[in-house]
Amino acid sequence: MHNFKHYAFAVIGVTALALTITLVNTKRAGAQQTEAIARTPGKPSSPVDVMNTPSVLVSNVPLPMFDMDNARQPFQLGNAVFPVTNGSAGAEFTIGQVPAGKRLVIEYVSGQGITPVNERLVNAYLRTSVGGTYVNHYLVLNDQGVSTFSSFYQTIGQQVKLYADPGTDVRLSFERNDRRDTAQLNLCISGYLVDVGQFNDF
Repeated sequence: MHNFKHYAFAVIGVTALALTITLVNTKRAGAQQTEAIARTPGKPSSPVDVMNTPSVLVSNVPLPMFDMDNARQPFQLGNAVFPVTNGSAGAEFTIGQVPAGKRLVIEYVSGQGITPVNERLVNAYLRTSVGGTYVNHYLVLNDQGVSTFSSFYQTIGQQVKLYADPGTDVRLSFERNDRRDTAQLNLCISGYLVDVGQFNDF
């Protein structure tokens, strides 16, 4: 009986010591974790590349907004007739002048050339000016054939993007391969006008 009591006390003592060691280790581990969390992270040993960064940062700057569709003012010239008289190989006409403060943008050109049976229109172009320089924009003539009125027909149907500065003339020029009798070119153009100063900041 006496030996059993000594054995029991020994077991209790060993168990208490084991619990004490466990608690101490747990506190140390918790302290190390707290210290690791509170420590400021160090700088990386090598540079870090940041990809896809924007090249321009706009902060607290109100940007102007425009309604492009409402800024465009539709323009069209319908079925204007430009004749060539007997004895002339060609002609040049001023279609119109761009209003002050406006820029003309031509988006589509259509036309119909009418000549005697044995003649053809061989060249046609619109002439516009931007920045003080006039440029010829050549148009494609498509043969259609002879009508019952004994005239030869050609057509133009062309999507374009032509510009004309304020106060400049828009001109039409064409020529044919003969000088006899009369001929004509009927022309339609469509596009829009836009205020020049409205978009100067862009």
